[in-house]
Amino acid sequence: MDILEENLPSGISALIVGPPGSGKTILSQQLLYQILKRGGATIYIASESQISLITSQKQLFSWNILSYLEENQFTPMGIGDVADPTELNISLAQAIRESRQPLSLVVVDSLTLLMVGMEQRKIMKFTEALNRKLQNQQVGLLLLTTPTKETEDFLTKMKSLVSLVIEIKLEERGTIRRHMRIFKYLGRKHSTQWFPFEITDNGIRFSTILARPPLSTVLFLPKLIPIEEVSTPYSPLKNLLRRIEKEKLSCIAEATFSSGQGVMLFSEGERVTSIILGKDGKRVHAPQLLENSIKTKKGTLSVHSIRSDIVPLLMGYLEDQILFRNLSSDQMRFEEILESLSESEFSGCVLMRGDTEQGLIFIDEGQVIEAYFENEHVLHSKDALSAFEEAAARGNFQVDIYFSPRVKKLSEEKEKPSQVVTSPRGILPEFIPLKGLTVQGAFINATLRHLQKENSAEWSSTLYYPRPLQDIAISKVEDEILRLKAMNDPYLKRDTYKLRRGYKNREWYPVDEYLDIVYAVTRMLEFSWPYENQNQYELGWGKLSKAYFELGKTVSYCIDLLDQEELERTMWYNHFVKVLKKWKDMGSFSEVKSKKEGKKIILNFSKDVEPPPRRKGMLWGLLEKLGLLKFDIHIDGEDYIITFG
Repeated sequence: MDILEENLPSGISALIVGPPGSGKTILSQQLLYQILKRGGATIYIASESQISLITSQKQLFSWNILSYLEENQFTPMGIGDVADPTELNISLAQAIRESRQPLSLVVVDSLTLLMVGMEQRKIMKFTEALNRKLQNQQVGLLLLTTPTKETEDFLTKMKSLVSLVIEIKLEERGTIRRHMRIFKYLGRKHSTQWFPFEITDNGIRFSTILARPPLSTVLFLPKLIPIEEVSTPYSPLKNLLRRIEKEKLSCIAEATFSSGQGVMLFSEGERVTSIILGKDGKRVHAPQLLENSIKTKKGTLSVHSIRSDIVPLLMGYLEDQILFRNLSSDQMRFEEILESLSESEFSGCVLMRGDTEQGLIFIDEGQVIEAYFENEHVLHSKDALSAFEEAAARGNFQVDIYFSPRVKKLSEEKEKPSQVVTSPRGILPEFIPLKGLTVQGAFINATLRHLQKENSAEWSSTLYYPRPLQDIAISKVEDEILRLKAMNDPYLKRDTYKLRRGYKNREWYPVDEYLDIVYAVTRMLEFSWPYENQNQYELGWGKLSKAYFELGKTVSYCIDLLDQEELERTMWYNHFVKVLKKWKDMGSFSEVKSKKEGKKIILNFSKDVEPPPRRKGMLWGLLEKLGLLKFDIHIDGEDYIITFG
């Protein structure tokens, strides 16, 4: 945060965001005073009462400004209730003329004051015009504002308008603690870490104590019930592996050598990964090399049982699928982290490290399912969670968050996709009941890796979770919808590309918006998500599978593939076959084979270019439009089995 010691670049536009009492005004006055000391001229716009206090005391906070007032180097400007920006523009133009030239900085403290009498639209227009005018004259603009729910969209637009965004937050743990960070600084590399600071008689001062470094490069692993603990070389390794397979054990095998660490992870007897971790922290997948090392190198081997449901959550940790690294306990409270991960339906684990204590919390779709903590004792479950809370309140910890996509097992019951309720004529109702599953899944789970890969700069500069992820995801979906509109894409339903914010607690979505969201998100992911086999669609990527399924259902509603609006129930099969032929003529598959078995129709599409869940959705939507309501479709190998009744 050396910005307080530097001269702000000429013509910069900056925004300071923070709650009341956080130190926004003191920070702005400190930055302004630095410019005054360097000989620059400034204008300070604030409430009439605040300006009256400054001019009577001849002070900005604790700094004497008498000489700057007398030489017109500092020009205070008071504003009352302003309903129209014209009055403000005239007053500001007069202040600029009276100020000593050249002018260096204009401070508006604050935009919240203008909102008392002026519409947000007019405030935005005023600030845009003022910013352009001052930039042309190489004069900086510093804006202050207080975030509220009502000004959320306005604040997002303001952040995009300026080149520098400084955020301040307050925490109350017995005493008030203040933190500051640079959220955005165009054209300059910067840290997004939160820095604790204090307000002293001499202004804002930052603490020199930051988060402690990691303990070591050794991977911390949960150790619950021991299965085997031996020294290496260990020649009967194959017997141990056979035992794990035969008894269908879920466990972690950890081998420790002087050269590094090796880990084998098992789920119900099946080995899911083998990793060697060197002293430099690099990870390599080398199962055969790890086995040979256990048989030949000197070290130790320990095997501990774990719950099978935390195996997929451990995968992201072992694979170093990092979401956030080295967050300090000063930046986010322990309960805030858990609350944020719960809201986002996060799956993965949280690692907390201290000098003498460390632990792991396992979270599945937002719910804490297990915890493991080591200090002078080994704790798990509720005892471990309590130890986490106590440790976080006591000291300065580092927190790493690892993301693990939830991979469902074959034994788990398959979720039945939500159905779109239609009227007898196949006309969509005004709203579709979704309970947030498909849209939330598309935004948060499916889009996550796409954003990490394609927008790494935005991702790495984001500290809060999950709100910025939602904002980025919504913005990217809006961009995709805008791009598709420019291509005159026939699947889009809405006239505008702007989407609503705040989906979290909504159970009903407007039909047009829902269809566009699912379609755009699926298009975004179509060329970046790996599809290796059809089991991943139905089981491995549950919510992404739903997105494709729902997209497929929209085909019959977005483009009229039928020759007539109303169909006789006895004629549905003829129309069903006719539509399948049209799909073939469109080039989506080379041939379709069908056969009837009682109340079932079995379809097989040769060389099908459609992802299986989307093809399934297309069939589902078609049958609904044909007036059929009691049916089910499931995928068995390459066959689509439609069961009626």
